[in-house]
Amino acid sequence: MTAIPRRPKTLPEAAATLWKQVCSHLTDAGSPPTPAQYPVIEAYCFAVLRLETMRATAMAVDPLDKEWQSLARLLQAEEKQMLAMATELKLTPRAAAAQASGPKGGRTPGTGTSALRSKKTAGSDIHWLEAARNGA
Repeated sequence: MTAIPRRPKTLPEAAATLWKQVCSHLTDAGSPPTPAQYPVIEAYCFAVLRLETMRATAMAVDPLDKEWQSLARLLQAEEKQMLAMATELKLTPRAAAAQASGPKGGRTPGTGTSALRSKKTAGSDIHWLEAARNGA
C-alpha cells in the first residue's frame, strides 16, 4: 500500500484534509501521486480554499451592488482554474471515466481545457467536487 505524501509546509492546515482526499483518490484510482504532481495538487488545494473564501464574500454582497459583478467574474475565473487543475489530476467524473476506459486515439477524452467549454459540464463537475470534498 502506498503511503499518502505529507502536505507541503506551505499549504495551510485548512487544506490538509483536501490534500489527503486528493492523494487518497489518486492512489485508489491506481496512480499514486508523484512528486511531479505535488505542485499541481497544492495549487488545486489553494484554489479550493480561495474559491470557498470568495463564495462566502460574494454571498455577503448585494447582487445589485457593482462590487458583486466584479466578485462574480473573479469567482467564475477561479472556478475555471480549479476545474482545470481537477481535470488535470483526473478528479472529475468525466476524467475518471475516461481514465477507466483508456485512451482513444492517443488522447484521453474529457481532459485538458476542452472540458471547460460547456458551462453545464463545468458546473456539474464543480458540484461533484464539492460533494466529494464534503464527504457526500
